[in-house]
Amino acid sequence: MVALSDLTHSWWHRQDGRLKLGLFFAYTLTVLLAPIHFLAWGTGLAATLAIALLTARVPLRLFLSRFGMVLPFIGLSGLGLLLGGSPERFVQVTLKAALCVGAALWLSLTTPFPDLLAALRWLRLPSLLTTLLTFLFRYLFVLAEEAQRMARAYASRCPRRQNWRDAKVIGRIVGALLLRAYDRAERVYQAMLSRGFDGEFRTLRSRPFLFAELSTANLEGLSPDEPPISTSGDVPSSHRQSAHQERRPPNEAVRVENLRYRYPDGTQALKGVSFRIVEGESVALVGPNGAGKTTLVLHLNGLLRGDGKVFVFGEELSPKNLLQVRRQVGLVFQDPDDQLFMPTVLEDVAFGPLNLGLSEEEALKRAWGALELVGMCHAAHRSPHQLSFGERKRVAIATVLAMQPKVLVLDEPTSNLDPRARRELLRLLKRLPLTKLIATHDLEAVVHLCQRVIVMDAGEIVADGPVANILSDETLMEAHGLEVPATLRQTTQPLSPSS
Repeated sequence: MVALSDLTHSWWHRQDGRLKLGLFFAYTLTVLLAPIHFLAWGTGLAATLAIALLTARVPLRLFLSRFGMVLPFIGLSGLGLLLGGSPERFVQVTLKAALCVGAALWLSLTTPFPDLLAALRWLRLPSLLTTLLTFLFRYLFVLAEEAQRMARAYASRCPRRQNWRDAKVIGRIVGALLLRAYDRAERVYQAMLSRGFDGEFRTLRSRPFLFAELSTANLEGLSPDEPPISTSGDVPSSHRQSAHQERRPPNEAVRVENLRYRYPDGTQALKGVSFRIVEGESVALVGPNGAGKTTLVLHLNGLLRGDGKVFVFGEELSPKNLLQVRRQVGLVFQDPDDQLFMPTVLEDVAFGPLNLGLSEEEALKRAWGALELVGMCHAAHRSPHQLSFGERKRVAIATVLAMQPKVLVLDEPTSNLDPRARRELLRLLKRLPLTKLIATHDLEAVVHLCQRVIVMDAGEIVADGPVANILSDETLMEAHGLEVPATLRQTTQPLSPSS
């Protein structure tokens, strides 16, 4: 599924969205006020619309197909007049409605939706309205993709050819889709909270491309008091310890004490979990499905609150310091579509810094810096639905890096990635000089990224130690539904006599 504005390209596409929105309103107002029963008025307005469509290079078949979808509604809008014995009035109302719909199609075919939203904000439309339109646009594509997958799955398991117009078939698909949409909405809300959302929806008031001159080459970096993180794979010199400097003991980044959590359905997800992570560590959290890994990481950002204590840099997590904790602990969700809810990539990455109270200029600097770090600057003005899954994963990480956390928590970062996208993501994570906690089933990635691993099963920690020691223990791995990674199996395999 693609946006209408992506289907054609013309001179009109390069014009300011505010100009086109103003022309649309002016044309619509003229249509509504014009005495259409005079032939000159109707002919002139129809000719104006035809010229606009021709100069926009809109294919006739495309326009007619979209126009045909709303034609029945146009007819129904004046049906009462026709039945009431006013055919002339019916023709007038129908013609005006058709011209207005044609103008709306011209606007949608020449103006990217993010540009329209920016123009509506410029007109000072109510924030609630533009917010609803933002989510409607973004998740229309997500739900359409889910509906297509459900339809294919239904067709693949159907023993005989089904009539897709059957109300029962459509009802089942729509019902399942609504349930999925509800689950999606809950996860999206959690993602918004994790990036500082406090009930006020803050967005870029200016169209992001107006700030393209804020080139990442001139940015100060991800932190105002730190140099930028190198994208070459090397850690900046400020992050290295000089041999002549006295080494200080690392600070405690995260500490969890006797954490318990029970879901409303009675499932005991965590059963007295305790561990600590020191600053600079890369720790893996592994275990079978249902072990409690995701439940645990949601506690570190304050999205779930169980019994027990969570400390972040020595400060116990509480409702009073949630925003401060979410500044320090960045959470990357498993599904990037849960985390990318804005019309464009740049707006999505800037969402967190804006919620931290930064100015629009500073938020944009951070957003560009984070996109540069993950190699996604070229996609800044594209919509998330236009990206591949691997690219969306990178952007999801950028949305968290823009908040400059000290601890990066990732839930299944390599899931559903092809080998090349997985390698690129592992290289990116490897070079980030942050404290990391990675919940994953990808044990090869654990060997590559982490020095320490925590094994969970049935809501409890069953092992905690160096990666090589824990993951090479075949008895331990098999007992908890895991396997020794091939890398460690090869290094621990005894040599054959011939060698």
